[in-house]
Amino acid sequence: MVSARTSPARWPSVSLAEHDVIVDTVDLVPDGVEPVREAIRRAVSAGARVVLTTGGTGVTPRDLTPEATAPLLETRIEGIEAQIRAHGLTKTPLAGLSRGLVGVTSRSADGALVVNAPGLAAGSRTPSPSSAPGAPRPWSSSAAETTERHRALRSGSA
Repeated sequence: MVSARTSPARWPSVSLAEHDVIVDTVDLVPDGVEPVREAIRRAVSAGARVVLTTGGTGVTPRDLTPEATAPLLETRIEGIEAQIRAHGLTKTPLAGLSRGLVGVTSRSADGALVVNAPGLAAGSRTPSPSSAPGAPRPWSSSAAETTERHRALRSGSA
């Protein structure tokens, strides 16, 4: 899990704990395609099965998280992407600017669910597990995992 450069550093861990999600590691990385992509790769290699990034999903020159994430996804889950944006629009009209991706790195047991959340403090609080109730299920099914407590690692912009 990662906090955006403009977001409070602790909110994701606190917010996710309310939904019974365990955050094992926080990895703050600089802006750019390669640092974000490498952080996601490291997380998956270290065994994370859910990787949440925050920040870098907008339209400014520094917003490159989707470009970093896309090549790592074997399968995108566009329905959850739409759910997250729709939920965000109930909070702020700026949620429509988010280009965040959701998908799995592999459909095998070593794959991970990757979710790009927006980085604005108000916007990034919106894609909670309750806003997209099916989010952990594709990962759980692909990895034959049935636990109710999912591990998350965050990677994104510092």
